Amino acid sequence: MAYDHSTPPLGGGGRSSSSGSSMLRTVREFLARHRLGVVIAVVVLFIIALMWPSAPRPPPLVLDAGLQARLERARSVAECAGYPNAIAARCAALVVPHVLDAALAAHAEWRSPCVAIDLIRAWAAAVAVLPIWDPSSRAPLNGEGGMWDWDMLLPLVRCPGESRVGVPSDGGKWTCLPLRTPPAATFDAATCLIYSFGVSTDPSFELALHARLGCETHSFDPTPDLPPPYPTTSSMAFHAWGLSNRDGQAPLFDGGPTVQMYTLPTIMRRLTHTGRHVAVMKMDIEGSEWDALAPFYAGGGGGGAAGQLFDQLLVELHVATDRWSIMHLVVGLLEAGYLPFHKELNGGNPRHLTEASWVSVAWLAAHEPACAVPS
Repeated sequence: MAYDHSTPPLGGGGRSSSSGSSMLRTVREFLARHRLGVVIAVVVLFIIALMWPSAPRPPPLVLDAGLQARLERARSVAECAGYPNAIAARCAALVVPHVLDAALAAHAEWRSPCVAIDLIRAWAAAVAVLPIWDPSSRAPLNGEGGMWDWDMLLPLVRCPGESRVGVPSDGGKWTCLPLRTPPAATFDAATCLIYSFGVSTDPSFELALHARLGCETHSFDPTPDLPPPYPTTSSMAFHAWGLSNRDGQAPLFDGGPTVQMYTLPTIMRRLTHTGRHVAVMKMDIEGSEWDALAPFYAGGGGGGAAGQLFDQLLVELHVATDRWSIMHLVVGLLEAGYLPFHKELNGGNPRHLTEASWVSVAWLAAHEPACAVPS
């Protein structure tokens, strides 16, 4: 049967025009009869919107001349502790040029072409004048306040051979691997160590890095009843311990089970690793990283290799909602001779987690030919 073009389309399209016209006439008649009422309603709604209570906006960070002068006299991030968070973060930013100048004067490796000296200075200058009320750029993503670990972290050194090791999303980590082929040529398999804190049931990073470098690998996770995530061997071990800034029993998380925690020096002593060097240290320890990391940069280190316990630090950062926490970490590690070379949103929880990777400037200059100091 031929299609009848006079038939209205399916869905009553032939009646929609008259229905729309009738509705439009009804609206016009209503507005004509109640024009004054409509105007009054719009005005009232506008006034209510203006008077509706909103979250109080913090005042601008205005420092008196005396306080500003005290902050500018600081030469170490340790001198910034004790101030309110925003002021302490500004203090840490003001410290950076002095730390950088001291490192450049004392350690030739800081003149590596891979170290972004001008960017470090510009980054610190920008943080030092950041208005206190500025929202984090992550706020639209997480629907909450600031997540300052994302905003105030910036890759400040270039690792030409950086590579994701392990699966994408939560398990893999960006690692600085020299461009030599194979990368294991940089590492002495007989002496190098890999420490991985927080392995859970995803050992993809540990297995892949061990396969590429051959280093003795130790994974740690105090989660109760967690079986070893891989078959243990003489070069790959698992320990049901957690990392903290003190030894003893502690909750795994707020309200969680009590588990065994140790400091890094205690762990190295228990494993008879005292005096050895950790090539790569990974942390995914559910918020405990802030306390666990503090001892690594509390003593400074002057920017050189002396006293450094590890060459690379790969960390999953949790909920840094104040600027001082992240500036204390970044500037403290800078004082100890480490710079961030990579950051990304965590693939498993991008609303709240940041993945960040640091490398020792001395190690990078010594082991990556592209980063060698010009003679």
